[in-house]
Amino acid sequence: GMKCKAQSDGGGDEVNLMERMRLALLRLPTDATITSSVSISSSSQATATAAWRHVKEMMLECCRYWENNGVTISMVLPSAASVERDDTALLTKLGISKVVDWALTSWTALLLSQGVDCFTPTSSSTLTISNSNDPISKIEKEFATMLSNRSHSIGKNNDPNPLLLFAMAISHRINEILSYVHLKQMSGIHVLSMARLLAKFHSRDNAEEHIMTSIITCSLVKGGGMDCLDPLSRLLAIYCCNISIVDGDAAPEDSLVGKIANRTTCADLEGRLCSKLNDEEFVERVVSSFHKEEGQQSPQRETGVSRAKSFMDVIFSMTAHFIKCGRN
Repeated sequence: GMKCKAQSDGGGDEVNLMERMRLALLRLPTDATITSSVSISSSSQATATAAWRHVKEMMLECCRYWENNGVTISMVLPSAASVERDDTALLTKLGISKVVDWALTSWTALLLSQGVDCFTPTSSSTLTISNSNDPISKIEKEFATMLSNRSHSIGKNNDPNPLLLFAMAISHRINEILSYVHLKQMSGIHVLSMARLLAKFHSRDNAEEHIMTSIITCSLVKGGGMDCLDPLSRLLAIYCCNISIVDGDAAPEDSLVGKIANRTTCADLEGRLCSKLNDEEFVERVVSSFHKEEGQQSPQRETGVSRAKSFMDVIFSMTAHFIKCGRN
């Protein structure tokens, strides 16, 4: 194993650690897939579990290594986009953004390995929530938690969260992925992967803050963000279908209950996002950081809110359309 020496001048340490981290994340989807066949053999179950345990151990080792090298949470957050050059160089040297991208790629590959079926979750192996014995569902759930748990303390004893630094770096990356420039050219697979991750987030509030940040920043772009209408609506439709399953524990596909549950979820989501839009501090933060990055003067908060609100109306009518089409 690699010793976490704070004074790693040789550079060999992090190369070795990064390579092992990359391989662990690369192998996870393959090692976990064997289990989604009809008869789950105990040996393939053991392979999946071992692969996931290895990823967790490596991630802990990476986080310890970054902390020992002086990386702090404020360095990986967007407000620190203008951090000193030295910080940027350090973050690059320690490979944090690489690990973040490898982890998100591994998450997508894990979903794809089970077949893509986002609108009929009851027929998809990935969303049989009730079947928590299925190692793949368990790994998917724990992986989503690893990517999204920003609680400062965890467990019964309120121990400090050892992966907090990583989760914060992921949160910054998600905002980048859901920004106008990236979102308008996002492939269907990536929309699916991101929607699914957000639906399985450790905190629904954090997930919906990402969605709202995306809606606000896209609406501020010249042209009102209409290039992003399609991917955003699809993202919300898949997100709605996935959270309705979690909430309603998979109402039967053809039952009226399922259909109503879905409509409610869509309306509920719109309600929750609107209340975020009324949170002055949140909107102010999103709008000002957006304009800092664009190097523009920040408009009035009211302008931001009214543009986001009208953009959201269009998004939700299209989201409802996608859900309807996906259902029939």
